[in-house]
Amino acid sequence: MITGKIHSIFEAMVETRRDLHQHPELAFREFRTAGIIAAELNRLGYAVEEGIARTGVVGVLDSGRPGKTLLMRFDMDALPLTEASPVDYVSLTPGVMHACGHDGHVAVGLAVASILAGEKEKLQGRVVLLFQPAEEGRGVDSGSITGGAEAMILAGVLDKYAPDEALAMHLWNGIATGEVVIHSGPVMAGADQITISIKGRGGHGAQPHLAIDPVIAGAQVLSAMQSIVSRNVSPQETVVISITMFHAGEAVNVIPELAVLQGTMRTFGQESREMTARRIEEVATQVAGALGCTAEVMISQIAPAVENDARVSERVLASARRNAPHLKIDTEKKLMVSEDMAFFLQKVPGCYLLVGAGGEQPGQLPGHHHPCFTFDEDAMRHAVLVLAGYALDHLSH
Repeated sequence: MITGKIHSIFEAMVETRRDLHQHPELAFREFRTAGIIAAELNRLGYAVEEGIARTGVVGVLDSGRPGKTLLMRFDMDALPLTEASPVDYVSLTPGVMHACGHDGHVAVGLAVASILAGEKEKLQGRVVLLFQPAEEGRGVDSGSITGGAEAMILAGVLDKYAPDEALAMHLWNGIATGEVVIHSGPVMAGADQITISIKGRGGHGAQPHLAIDPVIAGAQVLSAMQSIVSRNVSPQETVVISITMFHAGEAVNVIPELAVLQGTMRTFGQESREMTARRIEEVATQVAGALGCTAEVMISQIAPAVENDARVSERVLASARRNAPHLKIDTEKKLMVSEDMAFFLQKVPGCYLLVGAGGEQPGQLPGHHHPCFTFDEDAMRHAVLVLAGYALDHLSH
């Protein structure tokens, strides 16, 4: 069993996680983080490739024996958020913090690397550990038109290493510590960005009859869009439409020419996505038109749904039940948040799992992307146990 080995390196895992938490780095700027990862992988005897898609790192453990190639991906970027957590390892970088647990993901990845390196003689085939930048977005001044997963795929990592399977995980505060979510099919929703530009005719705020007000049209469009989920989506499906920004005007006495609404759309299937996008465009253009305005709708995909392969997921589930019988396993839970691991899973069969990190009860700790975010560090033990356990089960000879 590897539980003893996990126990022996847990203190070092926590130390790594807290160091990374104190020194967070934004998308495509994870230079210090990447350096720590590369140094540790080199120390453990992995073949290391650095600088992929600017800051990505890959470590390869080749058994020297024929077999399959298993890829495990870990994200490593932080968020542009000022930390307000009371922990003594608070971020030392103003305006940047690890508010989603990626510091823990890196620590888990390096712990998995350590355990598998110690078990190399039992393996056949290869393990490819991929540390990915920019899961949270494209970053500022990065020069990239894609997020981290797409950037690494475009850089050729899948072509070069040709994995047979791919695994990834997320420490998740909305799930109690001691629970793991593993199942086939969609586990996270696809995300699209919505931009609706409504054009009217500007004028004086005291003479609205001489103008065509895009603010009024925008408000009506926003209200009418609420009917899409309640009246166009089947009650058996799940769709989210959230308009989160409404920009119009610069002066209190001027009716503006333009109002811009922006937000997000979350869906699980292509048919649902296409229908929802179509209805958003119909509602926006027709409601705006009825009020004398024109509306231009742009819906751009951020990431598709995270879709787990049935066969790989069943094997991961069986391995987790064998190696971690003390963990509660949920085989149904899905989240409306998105994840760019979806791009890897479109090309390689795999499994994305959620590891509960919320404490004894979900909601006990602040949620993801909150300025006081933290997670139960014991959850890292569970993540390492499931991931390293599966690698050993799947690649041992």
